[in-house]
Amino acid sequence: MELNERLQNKLNECEQSETKETVDYDKYSIPVEDTSPSFVEYEDVENDDFKLREIDEEMDQVEFDKYISSTIRTMEDDMEQVGVVRGRKRGADGKFIGKFNTNPILDTSVYEVDFEDGRVKSFCRS
Repeated sequence: MELNERLQNKLNECEQSETKETVDYDKYSIPVEDTSPSFVEYEDVENDDFKLREIDEEMDQVEFDKYISSTIRTMEDDMEQVGVVRGRKRGADGKFIGKFNTNPILDTSVYEVDFEDGRVKSFCRS
């Protein structure tokens, strides 16, 4: 029994010493200031006059057509020819030949292609 009593006494002493000793953590901490930006709330201005700009094929063909400035390769006289698409071909009236469509089957556009040797030829998309 003596051993049990000594162990119990020792445990009680340890528990008491832990409760008596409190650490003041505040003296080790650095005060933190709130440095986050503050934002002023605002209301959106309703503008009913805003309209999306329609892309016109005649006025802005570079924005309208993704094939302009692309490089193509074609076979001519058993030789590979490299050319650059310069734009849509225009007829005598100044309008584009063919009609652009995202569906390749329905696209009838005709393009002018500049080749490395200086020739300019007309090609269709399909």
